[in-house]
Amino acid sequence: LILGLTWTLILRYELHQFGGNETELLDWTKELALSHNVDFAGGWANGFNDGKAFAAMVHEAEPECLDLEETDKMAPNERLQTAFDAGVCARAEADAAFGRIGVRFGDAG
Repeated sequence: LILGLTWTLILRYELHQFGGNETELLDWTKELALSHNVDFAGGWANGFNDGKAFAAMVHEAEPECLDLEETDKMAPNERLQTAFDAGVCARAEADAAFGRIGVRFGDAG
């Protein structure tokens, strides 16, 4: 419920700010979920309830950070927490790598 509400708020903000199309984003999410054998039934309201769609999104972005097959064996809350932790870890690693690149470029000037 909380993830669904958070996603809805982010969705509304991002679509409003950047002029996106909610239907296209929903279709993309359904296709991504389906490509990982995840049922995204219920759309934004219920599609994230079991954590599988969110885990698929994290796995799609950073496959080395999350073993999707292992998450299938988990309870919904554990799956969601694991996917969230993997997403945060992947983001932190990307930020750290970008910071190191920025330092190198800054030193070259």
